Parts: sequence; structure tokens; C-alpha cells
Amino acid sequence: MHHAADTNSHSQVRIQAAINRYPVSGLQEEGIYIYSPEDIVLQKLSWYKLTRGGSQKQWRDVLGVLKVQLGRLDIAYMNQWALTLKLTDLLSGALLQSGH
Repeated sequence: MHHAADTNSHSQVRIQAAINRYPVSGLQEEGIYIYSPEDIVLQKLSWYKLTRGGSQKQWRDVLGVLKVQLGRLDIAYMNQWALTLKLTDLLSGALLQSGH
């Protein structure tokens, strides 16, 4: 079962992490966020899980991000959130399939 509270917690942490990791210099506007590759992977895995039978587009996107970012990803961060969001099996499979 998908828990909205877990997703909301991840969204809030994700936004703060994005601001901390990728500050956008000189922009004072609120609502501009640059998401990390790790957060994109987690979000796409969540969407994949919500789609009956799994969305092949989301899966391909996940594999693409993982391959392009090979060696630069914070795997511990993704594993931590995958556990919270109940995506551990999907993340493990995607990491294995993408060569991690």
C-alpha cells in the first residue's frame, strides 16, 4: 500500500536537498527547484509502481538516468528513501540492470 505521508515527506526532503545540492545563484523566486538525479529516479520508480503492470516509459527513464549518472549517484540516499517508499526491490533491480 502506498502511503501519502511517506511521499509527502520525501517531497519535502527532496526539495530541501535540491536547494542544498544545486543552489540557483541570483534567483530569489520561490518555486524554482532543480531535482537531483537520485530524486528523479525515486519519483519515476514511484510512478512505475503505481501503474498496473508497470510503465515501461518510467522504467526506461530510470535506467537512462542511472546509466548516464554512473559513478556519481548517492546510492545510500536512494536506498534510504527506497526503504521508506517501499521501492527497495525496484531500485535494486534497476541498479543491477543499469550496471551498478
